Amino acid sequence: HTRSLCDWSSDVCSSDLQIVILQGSKLLSDIADKVKAVYPGFETDNLRRSLKVSQCCSGDGLGLAGFGPTQTSILEVKYADRNPKRAELVLEEAANRFLRYSLEERKSRISEGVKFIDEQVPPLESRVASLQSQIQALQEQYLITDPDTQAERFSTQLSDLSNKRLDAESALREKIALYQNLQKQLGMGPSQGLASSTLSQDAGYQALLRQREDVESKIAVQSALYNESSPIIQSLREQEGKLTDLQAKRAQDVLGPAFKSIDNTQMRSFQNTISTELIGQMVNTLNEIQVLQSRSNTLGQAANSIDQKLRQFPAISRQYADLKRELDLATQTLDQLLTQRETLKVEAAQSQFPWELVSNPSEIGRAHV
Repeated sequence: HTRSLCDWSSDVCSSDLQIVILQGSKLLSDIADKVKAVYPGFETDNLRRSLKVSQCCSGDGLGLAGFGPTQTSILEVKYADRNPKRAELVLEEAANRFLRYSLEERKSRISEGVKFIDEQVPPLESRVASLQSQIQALQEQYLITDPDTQAERFSTQLSDLSNKRLDAESALREKIALYQNLQKQLGMGPSQGLASSTLSQDAGYQALLRQREDVESKIAVQSALYNESSPIIQSLREQEGKLTDLQAKRAQDVLGPAFKSIDNTQMRSFQNTISTELIGQMVNTLNEIQVLQSRSNTLGQAANSIDQKLRQFPAISRQYADLKRELDLATQTLDQLLTQRETLKVEAAQSQFPWELVSNPSEIGRAHV
């Protein structure tokens, strides 16, 4: 009698290698031991001779290019025996063992998969950490978070600095022209103008100046009445000289070392004849020129610094993009492996057979497993 059963694999496609494993000594020995408990004397050789496993084919469909029947994922198991009951028992035990094999094979495959993933994870984690450190070092070195965003920000800053520098240089040219015009009007240089401005604000010097001007006024009045050798004129001249000396002493005390570069006679003339307002304007203009020159230089240095950084950014951006791309790929791969490992662990905990018995043993002339 020939008995048959069908067994379907849901995750392991039947193949010649699979069939060889199913007909191997280990599985046949396990089946024989089960049958031997009911039929003493039954040996593995009985199975090796009479148990046949093959891949089912669909007689309705056509294979590739229309030639022959289409193979399916169903295994056909045949067993011939003169004793129908024994044949049915053999096929039942074969089905049970093959189902257990499918579970064992799946767990073994999952275990190998988990082992493989466990081997891949540490190097990937190290790679991810290394790439993160490289990106952080790049960000800290150039004080950036994202090169493209930073480059755009630097471009805006450079444009703003250039505009401010142009404004400062334009104002500087105007102030220089004003200063030169004031110099011509006053007929004095910057040191003389500064000294005159300083003395005009000194109360002591101004008091002496007013006293001297008062004496000079008296001299002018008395000169109309007396000649130069008159005792009155001589006395007034003596007062004028003393006040002049006191003025010079006071100017030296106020101006310090700068007094040496000043013509004292010319300085007295300045105080008498030059508008204090124009002198103050000249001094203020000189100060504004110095401020504008300093501002222009500072803006120029800042613009040059940013321009140099901008010239570096194409290389920095490429380096950052390469590191970021490698990090994204490594992180994605690591996440996929960790997810797959968890999935495999869940599958390993399942006890459901991967294969399914689709038909019980039957006496139909051929058998399926």
